[in-house]
Amino acid sequence: MKSKRRVYEHKQAPVAAQPEPRAVQPASVADAQVDQHVPDLSKGMPLSTHDVLYLQRTIGNQAVSRLMQSTIQREGGAKDENHRADVEMAIKIFEANASFHKTQQEALTQADFDDSLDRWYGPIVRNMDRIDQHLKGDATLKKQLQDNYIASIQALMARAVKDLKKSADVLYRENNGRIPMWAWQKAHHLESGFSTPVTQNQVPDPLSGEINFMVSGIAVTLAPDGNDNSIEGAVTKVDIDWGTAFGDYDHDAKKKITRFTPPPAPKARIQTIYGKDASASSTSGYGRGTTAEDKSGGKVTAHSTSLGFHEGNHGLDFVDFMTKNPPPTFKGENGQSETDFKKHVAEYKAAVTKYSADIEKESEKRTDQVGHTLKEYEKEHGGHGHSH
Repeated sequence: MKSKRRVYEHKQAPVAAQPEPRAVQPASVADAQVDQHVPDLSKGMPLSTHDVLYLQRTIGNQAVSRLMQSTIQREGGAKDENHRADVEMAIKIFEANASFHKTQQEALTQADFDDSLDRWYGPIVRNMDRIDQHLKGDATLKKQLQDNYIASIQALMARAVKDLKKSADVLYRENNGRIPMWAWQKAHHLESGFSTPVTQNQVPDPLSGEINFMVSGIAVTLAPDGNDNSIEGAVTKVDIDWGTAFGDYDHDAKKKITRFTPPPAPKARIQTIYGKDASASSTSGYGRGTTAEDKSGGKVTAHSTSLGFHEGNHGLDFVDFMTKNPPPTFKGENGQSETDFKKHVAEYKAAVTKYSADIEKESEKRTDQVGHTLKEYEKEHGGHGHSH
């Protein structure tokens, strides 16, 4: 028995110029206790009064004096020591943010949550790039920056779980377009040629080029992205093979089961296919890639509003569903009556059929029917958002 995900041909949005990464502008801070204000040190711009006051509270007056001097020097040309000073300053700021959110008692609002994630994303991306481009990928400095950013995210998420009444899983998933993959609940990364992010220990097989891993007893194969000029947009599908050699049995004179062939362990294959004139870098037309959170992330990294990002979320949905929902188990046993055994066979076949349908429905709900929804897109385009 083999089931296949409905083929969603994800239509890409009309090609438009991607916005340049924006500088994170200072917020108006009326209360010195409220930390939603992360000055952007990535471009060496003059610091506002609010910037200076914020930094004095978090890193001290002497450090601010050094930063001001560094800003002046950068106007005459950036040097390695200035890049290092900027990264070290960002580390201190994220360290201060983590401390603030761990101790803050005031209820976190949705607006403050969104503002924090938006204001942190640009600086973390640009300072990571700065380490790679100007500081020879300094591993120690990069780890310090990542650790303090992750501590800030975790402290913010803990407040959000409590005050926004959402689970950590939901919060990370909804905001994965404005949090670097390495800072997700479980660190992920993108392998070249794949749209679906994978965990740090999942890498392509050197011979097949596929990524293989186990999820809840299901042998999962993540295949490299492919192309099919017969479709438009893109499709990410999951094929679950439940096995065909299943259900034959023997019984004795009393109709008791003496032997049977059990169902094999299921296998799942996930792959993204891009159609004619579509690619991972195309712009998402609906669903993930069009939510407010994804658009905010897209102002810093174009990937957050891309077709590849959308399709990758389908792949993540499938893996998450299998992780949280182990496959059905067959309850047939030797010694059962033939009638009971046949009943268990029918129940198992119905259960795996439902499982295959549910994994599709959940992914459509999470990734297609959010932001500018698939339903809205179909209305605008004559019902051509997907095919069955």
